[in-house]
Amino acid sequence: MREIDNSLLELDQRLAEAAIKLSEGVPGPAPDVNPMQMLLMQLIQQKMAAPRTEAGQFVKKTTEKVS
Repeated sequence: MREIDNSLLELDQRLAEAAIKLSEGVPGPAPDVNPMQMLLMQLIQQKMAAPRTEAGQFVKKTTEKVS
C-alpha cells in the first residue's frame, strides 16, 4: 500500500508539472468560453484554492456532526 501511495504521489506531482508547462505555452488570448466551460473552470478554481499539504495533495475535508 505504501508503494502505491508513493507512486500516486509521484504521478500527481508529474501531472501538476505537466499542466503548468502546458498552460505557460499557450499563446495569445483564449477563445470565447461557453457557460458550461465557465462553470467547470469555477469548480476547478475552487478546488485549487482548497487547502493542500506541502506535497500538493488536497487535505480531506472533515465534517462536524451536529447533536
